[in-house]
This record gives sequence, structure tokens and C-alpha cells, in this order.
Amino acid sequence: MKYYNGNELKWSTDDVMLNAEHLDVKLTEEEAESILIATFEDNEAIMQFINEEIADTIREKIKDLSKYICGSCGDRVNTVAFNEDKDVDECVNCM
Repeated sequence: MKYYNGNELKWSTDDVMLNAEHLDVKLTEEEAESILIATFEDNEAIMQFINEEIADTIREKIKDLSKYICGSCGDRVNTVAFNEDKDVDECVNCM
């Protein structure tokens, strides 16, 4: 299984400390770690948002990569040709 490990997904207690500072709250390193863990632990809203973004990206990539749908097999393809005998646009596999 492959994992995405981009910079935007790396959070640390420094981030918690910075947020606390903006709120005029003083935290220990232990408190910051506890808050960081609690923020991401079983957070359904974050998971739902990420899943929606993944679905949106899939839809966009499909549109970009597969502009046509074969009228015979239903596959998404980049090119089709009109088959006069069947009166349908077909992919190269169905011609």
C-alpha cells in the first residue's frame, strides 16, 4: 500500500503551540501533544472532507483522460469512431 506524505499533511506540536499563542493560551509540550492527537483521532469531518476531495479529483481526471464513452462496451476512452452498421460511436476494441 502506498501513502501520500506531502508537507501539508505534517502537523506538529509547534502548530498547536502557535495556535495557542494566537489565543493567548500557554500550553506545555505534553498538553500540545495531547491536543494534536485529539484533533486527528477519529475525526470524521476531516476524513469526510478528504474523501470528497479524492472523489472530486477522480472525476476531474476521468474527464481529462477519458473524454468519450464507447457506445458498445461502455468503457471510457480517448477516441471513438462512428460505426455506421451499429449507428454508434465505438472504441478501437469494439470496432
